[in-house]
Amino acid sequence: MRGIKKRNGEWLDRGTGLSKPKVIESLRKLEEYGFVFSHKEKGKTTRWEVVFKSKNSSCQVVKKLYHTGKETLPVGGKETLPTIPILTIPIRQTASSPEDGANAAHKHLIDFFFQEVELEKGFKPTMDSADGRVLKNALKLYSREIIEDMISFYLQSEKSERAGITLKAIFSTHSQNIYNQKVAKIKND
Repeated sequence: MRGIKKRNGEWLDRGTGLSKPKVIESLRKLEEYGFVFSHKEKGKTTRWEVVFKSKNSSCQVVKKLYHTGKETLPVGGKETLPTIPILTIPIRQTASSPEDGANAAHKHLIDFFFQEVELEKGFKPTMDSADGRVLKNALKLYSREIIEDMISFYLQSEKSERAGITLKAIFSTHSQNIYNQKVAKIKND
């Protein structure tokens, strides 16, 4: 999921980029389709093995490779393994899901935040996952235009000098109250 990093800081791999529940769900589906087999022992971590021969047919699912052996294909030759008939693995459609609009707004607001900080303060801010979550929650409450106005208002306020420049600070309860007071004052005037 997150990859394997050696003690010296070198990455062996970067992981799947998927959450733990998604990895478990995928492995269970692969087991259901007969591609992997799980070994479960009470009190121990579940081990997963790739299935090299399909239980339902005589064809190979995955070719077993022996990296230390001398068994190789002839030069210029290709070996094709038979496909498993009538097997469809459903994949998640990404074409035009309802989340695309929210993701586009999220990306736009992150770009807006970076541009505004660079214009107002002269540096490129950093972001972490908590900032991303705070922004997604703000999108549930406010329109894109209001969020842009809140970002601009915060960057021009004294609070940005004291509290720092992060989306967490911009969308804190205190900052939202200050912004709402400003809006109320403008409406009353």
